[in-house]
Amino acid sequence: MDETSNTPTANDGAEAKADVAVTVEIMDPTPGGCNENRNELETFDSTNNITDQHSTEQSGCKCLKRWTHFIENRKVPLLRVLKRVALFSATRPITVIVCVLLISLILVGVGFMTNFRVESDSDFLWAPIGSQPVKHREWLWDESGFGRNVRWVEAQINRGGSEVLGLEGVRRVFEVLDIMKSQPEYVSVCALTEEEKKETPNFEPCPTRAVTGFWEKHDSSLFEAFSANATDDDVIDVISGLTFANGALVNRLKILGIVQPPVNDNAYGNVYDPDEVRLQSAQAYKISMSLRTGTEEETAMKFEENALDGLLKLRDEWEKSGDWVLEVLASRSFDDELSRAIVKDIPLMVASFVIMGMFCSIYFAKRDRVLSRSAMGTGAVVSVLLALMTGYGILFCIGVPFTSLTQVFPFILVGIGLDDGFIIIGAFD
Repeated sequence: MDETSNTPTANDGAEAKADVAVTVEIMDPTPGGCNENRNELETFDSTNNITDQHSTEQSGCKCLKRWTHFIENRKVPLLRVLKRVALFSATRPITVIVCVLLISLILVGVGFMTNFRVESDSDFLWAPIGSQPVKHREWLWDESGFGRNVRWVEAQINRGGSEVLGLEGVRRVFEVLDIMKSQPEYVSVCALTEEEKKETPNFEPCPTRAVTGFWEKHDSSLFEAFSANATDDDVIDVISGLTFANGALVNRLKILGIVQPPVNDNAYGNVYDPDEVRLQSAQAYKISMSLRTGTEEETAMKFEENALDGLLKLRDEWEKSGDWVLEVLASRSFDDELSRAIVKDIPLMVASFVIMGMFCSIYFAKRDRVLSRSAMGTGAVVSVLLALMTGYGILFCIGVPFTSLTQVFPFILVGIGLDDGFIIIGAFD
């Protein structure tokens, strides 16, 4: 047979027996189905078995349809409630306005009178709840019995980089320390008990590091008696010593700033040349008082507050009278500053509502009394203010503190509320 003939051969029959795949294009007959108006591919093999490539897609789309129907059904009762509220508000506007005003005022009033508090504790604000450091701190401070972390008050005296060594500088250090000791809480925080006086008379319940330690028990009366006939050189000779009056070693870097020569704790006993360790210059005096371990938190914080108030007043006096500068810091200082920032920002929130109310009133005002929307613009700002009062009232009632985070709410609500107000007014036009 001719090689180019189209007559079937035995080999052709064998090949016909081989499995082949035929692709048929059909349409999804289901109206509105997942594959509506699109071609679906099905595969036929030699045994006439049909493999549906979109069965998984169809089941997935059915689930989505059911979810959509479920959501739409849930919207129906909510929309009914909203329509009824809108209808009631439109037909009885005075009643609605009075009710909203009363609810907002009552909620915010109850919140302020019950659980309102300003929270500025950095550990509470920024530490994740239940984190390992928080758990460890709770155990160390509250469960172990070792007492809470030591609280402190620090101060520094300088002359803007000028020399401070001499009689006048040490006198000012005693003045600062006397203010700390004169606080009412100092006796309960730092006074020796009768048992401590008998067993350890030189014990310091509130360890203090300062040049005042060169006089027994930081006693200012001893210094006054010494300074009556003393010169600057005499004072420098005393504070150049390497041990305090109670025998403790001196670390100059902790009681003086930028000092020459900087002798530290490694200098022991009399193994030194007095001329080599005599102070040549210093640019600051440092005072540090650590409160007794285990002092009640409330008592310690009250002592710090009163000490800071007294020292800040002294600082103002020094600034008026000369070039001596006093810088103070306590363990509560950063929390106090955060609280101050929160409280001082409250007038800014009030001012923002006043400004936005004036802006909206002027922006939507027109000469035509019918087309003017001035009252509606003011009402949008007032509605945001009432929503804010209601929200804060609920937060305070359930015990949520006022922090730097909750302080952001007004700016968010003003942005969203006024945006909706502009949209509504635009719809009227």
